[in-house]
Amino acid sequence: MNTTIYKLPKCFLQDHDYRELLRAAPVDDAEYGELISIKDILVKETKSHFFVALTDEQARELVSDADFYRDGGGGGMDWSECGAIISSARATYNALIKQGVVWTPMSITAASVYYGGNNE
Repeated sequence: MNTTIYKLPKCFLQDHDYRELLRAAPVDDAEYGELISIKDILVKETKSHFFVALTDEQARELVSDADFYRDGGGGGMDWSECGAIISSARATYNALIKQGVVWTPMSITAASVYYGGNNE
């Protein structure tokens, strides 16, 4: 499995890890890979950044998560106390795109169908 090393801000990646969203590649016919942590992908750490080795799939999952949070997360929730996460999500999103992650967000209709919602 090929990986690419990315330089990413710490805050959002730590939050992503805390929410147990870091996964290894699925094995055989499994839908999801096993849960991993930052230490499993960490190459180098500085005061404000992690250098991590991610597969294309892991990078796309991370950029998708960062995209959701970078504009305040939505969902009718009060995000006023999440400024650091939102700011780091923006920085993470921008860093991944700048470092070559190819990602296209799902449309609202596609996301609604994907997550079992209706489009009314």
